Amino acid sequence: MKSFYKDKNTFFIVFLVIVSLSIIYLNRFVGFTNILQNIYYPFGKFIHLVNHKIYEIKKYFNTLEYLTNENIKLKKEIENYNLILQDYEEVIKENNRIRKILNFKLREKKKIKFANVIGKSPDIWHKELMLDIGKNQNIKINDSVISYNSLIGRVKEINDNSCKVQTISDPSVWVSIQNNRSRSVGMLKSESNNKAKLYYLNEKSDFKISDLIVTSGLGGLYPKGIPIGLVSKVNKVSGDLIPEVYVDLLENFDDIEEVIIISND
Repeated sequence: MKSFYKDKNTFFIVFLVIVSLSIIYLNRFVGFTNILQNIYYPFGKFIHLVNHKIYEIKKYFNTLEYLTNENIKLKKEIENYNLILQDYEEVIKENNRIRKILNFKLREKKKIKFANVIGKSPDIWHKELMLDIGKNQNIKINDSVISYNSLIGRVKEINDNSCKVQTISDPSVWVSIQNNRSRSVGMLKSESNNKAKLYYLNEKSDFKISDLIVTSGLGGLYPKGIPIGLVSKVNKVSGDLIPEVYVDLLENFDDIEEVIIISND
């Protein structure tokens, strides 16, 4: 009986020692764990921030790539729309030019033909145009060429299906003119693409700014009354009775695309 109590006391003592040691160990482990956590926390927070920033950067570049592709796509669409708009505007301009040509009326009854400009002289001195009709369409040398509102020039050379036109903007060309208001006559000679000067005037010549200058019909080269330009300047030189008269041509010769050919027969 005593042995039983002795063994029981021994077991109880051993149990208490184990429990005590366990409590001490656990307290030390928890303390060590807290220490590790305190050491790891700043590094863990830093790693979390770095990962978050990396995610944001990846997201930014993915968004940037998407926006860049969208921008390229939109630019291509805009370019396509611009081309369509340009074609549409060109069709409108062409229709307006054709309407004006069809509404053109001559003072005299003449045979007329419509032609397209297919070439222009590359040099600055010989102002010439190439048209898409010629001998097979009954075009002849010296036939007059006009636009819907003014004189262009005359046929200089002809081929079977094309012809060359010498324009009045050529500095070597002289045109007999008349003031539509005062009926004063003279000769016109181009000085640049759309500027000209009048020559062979007399003391009674009457020219004012904005007077309309037309063909006189003298010499028979051009029909009478075709508009040419407007008087832009009248200089009266001291001691000279004949003024210097300058004219702005009505036609911009760089922009001509369609013309009318008038038969001189």
